[in-house]
Amino acid sequence: MFPYVLISGVLAILVIALTRFVSLGSLVFIILTPIIGLIIGHYPNGVVFAAFLIALLAIFQHRGNISRLLHGEENKLGHKKEA
Repeated sequence: MFPYVLISGVLAILVIALTRFVSLGSLVFIILTPIIGLIIGHYPNGVVFAAFLIALLAIFQHRGNISRLLHGEENKLGHKKEA
């Protein structure tokens, strides 16, 4: 499990560094982890399935962030929140 989590983490950090959106990096991490697990393919199906379930729950929990990202209202890393 560790290699595909590491790959997803590196890509998420890259997204955060490029966009300054932590929420976008978090979403990239949680979505890519099970996808990369499928691509690598030598992990038990139960582990990959669990990663997909966790990804769905995380997407549901981030629905406010997703809405703000789509509307250009999400705060960037290092910027103060607007009142």
